[in-house]
Parts: sequence; structure tokens; C-alpha cells
Amino acid sequence: MSDPDNDRLQPDDNADPDIAPLQPDDNADSDIAPLQPDDKAGVRGCLRQHWQKFTPLALLAVIILLNVIILCISGVLLKATATVTCSCEETQQQSAGFTGGNDGSYIMSAFSNLSGLIKQNHQITSNLSDFVQQNGQMISNIVATLANHGSVGISTAGAVDDVYLVVQKILQIQNATSVLNSATPVSCKAIKEVLPNSPSGYYYVNGRNIYCNMEELCGSGGGWTRLAYLDMTDATVNCPSGFRLYQSGSVRACGRAASNGGSCTSVQFPSNGISYSEVCGRVTGYQFGSTDAAYYEHNGILNHNDINSYYVDGVSITRGSPRQHVWTLMAGLNEASDNYRDGRYNCPCSQGSPQNLTLKSFIGNDYFCESGNPSTNGRSLRILYTSDPLWDGEGCGSLEGNCCTSRPSLPWFNKALGTTTTDYLEMRICGDQGTYDEDVPDTEGVVTCSDETRHNLTGEDYVTFKEVEGMTELNGCQPRPVKELGPYTFSIGDTTGFSDYVKGGAAVQVKMPKTFKFKSINESLNEPEFLISDFAKFERPAQLHIGFQALHSYKSKCGCLPRPYNREDGAKFLEVVKEVNTAAVAKIDEKLMMKLSYLSRGDCSPMQAVIGSITAQEVMKACSGKFSPLVQWFYFDALECLSEEEGGDELPEAAAVPQGSRYDGQIAIFGSDYQKKLEQLKYFI
Repeated sequence: MSDPDNDRLQPDDNADPDIAPLQPDDNADSDIAPLQPDDKAGVRGCLRQHWQKFTPLALLAVIILLNVIILCISGVLLKATATVTCSCEETQQQSAGFTGGNDGSYIMSAFSNLSGLIKQNHQITSNLSDFVQQNGQMISNIVATLANHGSVGISTAGAVDDVYLVVQKILQIQNATSVLNSATPVSCKAIKEVLPNSPSGYYYVNGRNIYCNMEELCGSGGGWTRLAYLDMTDATVNCPSGFRLYQSGSVRACGRAASNGGSCTSVQFPSNGISYSEVCGRVTGYQFGSTDAAYYEHNGILNHNDINSYYVDGVSITRGSPRQHVWTLMAGLNEASDNYRDGRYNCPCSQGSPQNLTLKSFIGNDYFCESGNPSTNGRSLRILYTSDPLWDGEGCGSLEGNCCTSRPSLPWFNKALGTTTTDYLEMRICGDQGTYDEDVPDTEGVVTCSDETRHNLTGEDYVTFKEVEGMTELNGCQPRPVKELGPYTFSIGDTTGFSDYVKGGAAVQVKMPKTFKFKSINESLNEPEFLISDFAKFERPAQLHIGFQALHSYKSKCGCLPRPYNREDGAKFLEVVKEVNTAAVAKIDEKLMMKLSYLSRGDCSPMQAVIGSITAQEVMKACSGKFSPLVQWFYFDALECLSEEEGGDELPEAAAVPQGSRYDGQIAIFGSDYQKKLEQLKYFI
């Protein structure tokens, strides 16, 4: 186990051989004092003659005085400390024990246990039914009070209605819905109708947690059900599968996969069986390069004008299969210039644009269009125009003012379907040219390994480059962080200011210094972080963390560790465990704690070899400054070696009594009979 103060592992002479972290031991002997010279021999001789006469009386007085002092101290200690009676060969002591931190885990555990009892016990279920029938009106009053509470904040959105729905579901199961005079809501709109003051938030509807927007949107009252949501301003959010993450400064956005020609990248959002007849939403994007809105041809090619093709430089929103149009969001070339080819690449709603004459019939008027390029000479650069986000209703240039003013609902779009459906929604980001020239958006440099060679890099690695042709800025560059896109490709971030890439190049991994910060011993005891040694025992470290604190406390109280397989000591040890776990940071595994008590005096050379090797490795890390140290706590156990773990019987205490031999440590674990079998084996190693 890593010492949080020294950031390295420390040995512990009392380590349990089968469940052994590494712990510090500060119990150094400080009671041995050196002799002092004294040259006053004559005085000593005189005193010795007189002292011999009174020695018996003096000793008797000292003994009586010591007994009185011990009785007084014992009385004080018994009042001040826990009353755990110990049986040890060593001197017994009493002292205060550890206490855990404070949190609400005990309450959650209690509710979990109650839930399990209710499911398993018919009598409890029957009693609950009787309670609901007898107290229906009282519950109804509570619900009414909560429902009309007007100061519920957004941070608790959904909490009031969660209570309402839970109570209502109990009443419905008991055939008492008449108390609330309504059925269980099956949609966000139904919740809004029953409880008009409901805030936006997550609700349990039709067996699922669903986000309900209870505010007015798109000219309609609340009760909107969220089907699709992607917030790239949150640095912890990743793009949907198949999309690429583009970053420029503080802007993060998702774009289509790298392509040398026209393409779309798609993501679907299922309705989960929820019926809807109206779609309301908003999308924010950024222009990259020379986007041309919905221009009907590219280099004379007219094969991209149907709903299933890359008909737009922007975003296409459809529903179901075959695709039915919901909304299109376009990115035009310029917002303030029409002197490039008569403005044919500008938005259909832009002044002087001919695109309004060639707009696809399935789009109709169900679109937004805007440009992020402020150029006044018709030019566009292969950059991401981050200063003017698209489709937000702001920053419309002189030519495209109508694109904003004619759409008063911006940034929200709204489409009444004229029918009720459960179709999935699909969002596609499209472009009729390669991503090197236009996209919405594109700012990321992507490295592809040759000859199908895996790069074996992760998101924590850094690389530099050599022998790159064209994009020479990368050769010998400062180490750049890697974002893994696949086994053969990775991103190195924004490269829009670099020269065009031609060919070649090799990526060189660079090891970067890393600073590790550790908690103090106090903090880590109450808020531990664990390095998992066996994911099949994922819950084990938290249990052992409590157990080892209890072992230290037990030894401090009793002066020794529990005796091997002694049931009485094991029961007392459980009392100490419960004292340590007063804050109920975990539900105690009593069977595990009994084994920890039984084996605490054991000593097994293979386990010590494991601890020693880990300790040595950590020392090497500390001295060399290479490789990452263990962080905070590391517990390792091998309880599966015990016979009872394999279906055998638990050892009696008599089988683990010390015999005064060098093998007493192993006998304390496996018993004397097993040790005899080991001694009789004649394996050549």
C-alpha cells in the first residue's frame, strides 16, 4: 500500500500474509537509556549500608503506591475508551480507535436492504399495501404540497415529480388511483398538464429516465421530450461514433470523417417508442473553407440533389426510413460579398443569390442559412471561421440580413409533421467536396499509419515528427498531444495554419514529465483511492481498507493481534471494525473480516516476496524518476488459497496453535496438518 505522505511503499512487520497492504510502523523502542558514570564511591558506600536496612519496607510501599496509581489510571481509561476485552500473550493496552469519514452511504445501504426485504417478504408487501390504503389522503396532501412548491431550482429539476410518480405508482398498484384522480403520465407533456409548475429535468416516464423541457419553446408551452442532445462545450463529451472532433482555440465541434470527395457522416437518435408530431431544436456550427450552401452542381456534376445524397454543405435533419425531411442548416460562402460568380455560392436567402431558384423541393422553406466568412472580396480561406457561429441568428452580414430577419424563431427551428410518429431522428453533416476544402467544421490534423501498422498510442501520449514533406512545420515540432481515433489513425489537434501536407513522415513518441500529487494520510484514510489488483474482487479493497484500520486499532487497544482462528477474538475484532466504520462508508463483509482476524498473525514467504518485490520496484521508481508510482492505496490478497474457499472446512483453533517452530507463520494460516504434508513432500525445485 502506498504511503500517501512519502508517496512510496513502506514495510510493516505485522503484515497479514494473505491480505497484505504495505503500512508504516512507528512503534520504535525509546525506553532504553545508557548508563551514566558516577565517581562518588564513598557516598554510595555509606548510603548502601543505610539503604539495606529499609529495603523491604521501601519495596512494599512502592508496590502499594503503584497498585493505587494503576487502579486510578485504569478507571479513567475504562471511562474514556471503547470496552473491548482482549486476550493476549503481550501486555494489554487501551486507547481510542479510528473513526471513519461522514457521508450518506449508510442511508443508501439501509434503503437498499429495505428494498430487498420488500421484494422477498410477502408480509412486508402486504403491510405496505395496508399502509397505502389507510394513508392515501395523507400522501395525496404531501404530493399536492410538493407539486405547488414554486421555488424548486433547476439543480433539483425532476425531484418533485419523481416523488409524485413514485407515490402515484404505489397507489396505482394498490388500485387507489382515485386518490390522485389521474393515471401515471406517459409523456413529458402529460406531466406538464398534471403539474404545470414542473421544472425542466429528468423524469421517469414509461420505464425510462427522460429529459423533459418544461419551458416554452418554438411558440408552444412546455412538455417537450428531448430525443437528441450533443453539447460539445463540455470538454468531457465525445463526438458520436464516426465523427471527428475538431478543435480551434476554445471551440470544439464534430465534423464528418476525412474524405477526398463529397460525403455525409450520420448519427441516429431513437425515439424509444415515444410518439411525437412536432420537432423543435437548435444546431450551432462553424464554417470551414469554401462552403456553397445548397448549390446544385459541382464541376458540372448534378448527382447530389436528392435527400439521400450530400445535397448541402451543412447539416441535414431527417426522420425514419425512407428519409423524410425535417430541417436543413446550410453554410454559404460569403456574408458580405456577391462579386464571386454572381453570388451563386451564397445562401438562398442572401441578397442576389440565384440559389433560391434551384432549391430542392423537399427542402422548401424549412431551412436556416448563414455564412461565417466576413470577406468583402468573395475570397475564402481554408480556416475555421470561429468568430461567427452559424444559425444563431446573430452576425448576419450586409447581404444575408434577410436570412436572420425572416426567421424570427432563430436559433430554434420548428416543424409540425402533420402526423404522429415514433421514427428515429437522423442528423447528417454533409459536404459536396472533400474535407480538405470545405466542411462544417474542419480544423484537425489526422495522422494515418502506413502499411496497416498500429500506432499503439493512447490519449495520454505525445508525439513529434520527422521527414514530413509539405507540412514541414511538424518536423522537430514541440511534442503534440495525441487523440486516438482508431488503431491506425490519431489526431494531433489544430493544423490549419500549417502548409499543405504532401507525403511521408514518421511520428516519434515523446515521454513527457508528469507530476503526481498525493493526499495526506488523514485525507486518504477518509477518502481513499485504490489501485485494483484483481477486477474479480472489485469491492475487496474498500473492505480491506476498513479491516486494516481495525487491525491497527485492535492492536493498539489490546497490545496484540487476534489469535489465529480464535472465534472469541474474531467477534471482538468485528466490534472494532464497526467502531472504525461508524460512518458506514461501506457495508461490512463480516465473513471477510473474520478471516482477516484469523490470519492477522500469519506469515507466508511467497506473500512476503510479493510485498518485497513491489516495495523494491517503488524504491527504484523513486530513485530513477522513471515509470509511474503506485497512487495511494494498494491491497493484495490471496484468500482463494484457503481450504474453505475451495469448499473445505474452516480450521479449528487447535490446528493453528504456535508450535515454537520456524513454520508457525504458515501454521497460523494453513494449520499444522497442512504444514506436515508440505514437509513430507519431496519435490525437486
